[in-house]
Amino acid sequence: MYIDVDPITPEVLSAMFTRKLFYEGKVVQYVWEHVNCYAKAINIPITLPTIYYNVPRPRKWVTYFTPTKEEFLQIVNEYHNFVLEHGDAELLIVWYPIPDQAHHHFFSAITTKEAFDEAVKWYDLAAKFALDLINEFKPKRFLVVGDHGFVSDLEFGDVRGKKENYHHRESLALTNFAPPPQRPSQVYCWIRKAVET
Repeated sequence: MYIDVDPITPEVLSAMFTRKLFYEGKVVQYVWEHVNCYAKAINIPITLPTIYYNVPRPRKWVTYFTPTKEEFLQIVNEYHNFVLEHGDAELLIVWYPIPDQAHHHFFSAITTKEAFDEAVKWYDLAAKFALDLINEFKPKRFLVVGDHGFVSDLEFGDVRGKKENYHHRESLALTNFAPPPQRPSQVYCWIRKAVET
C-alpha cells in the first residue's frame, strides 16, 4: 500500500476510516458507524482520547496508546489480551502500537545485526498478534494494514533545508478477500464492500 497522505498515524488512519462530507459542513463519518453489522473499534488514534467504539474504554487507555520503553512488552501483551477479550464483532478495527512505537524505542535505524534482530522481534510480535486475532475470531474476511513504513527514529527532520517526514510511504496491506486497497483512501470503501458482500 502506498501512503498518499502525510505518513503520520492520525492522518493515515483518518484517511482509512473516515469519510468527510464537505457538502454537510465537513461532517466526519467513521466507517464503523456506517456498516450494517455489529462493529467495534479499539484504540484508534485519529483523535485524543483514542477512539473506542462499542468497547469499554479501559482505565489504562493512555498506557495502551503510548507504552513506555521500560514496560513496553508487558503493556502490549496486556493490551492484546484486552483486544482478545473485547474484540468479538462482525467488524473489528483495532490499532496496535507495534511495530511503530517499538521502532522509535528500540531500533532507531537498522544499521547493525543487533538492530535488525530487534526489528524482527517486534515485527514478529505484530504478525503473531494479527494471527491471534484471525485465529480467535475466525473472520470471514480480514484486512491487515500498516499506517506507514520506517526509515529513521525521528518523525521529522531537516532534509536539504526543508522539514521532511522520516516515516516511509510504503506500507502493508494483507487480506483474504478481493484485491487489497492500494492507498489509505481506499480502505473505507474496501471495508464497506467486504462487509456488504
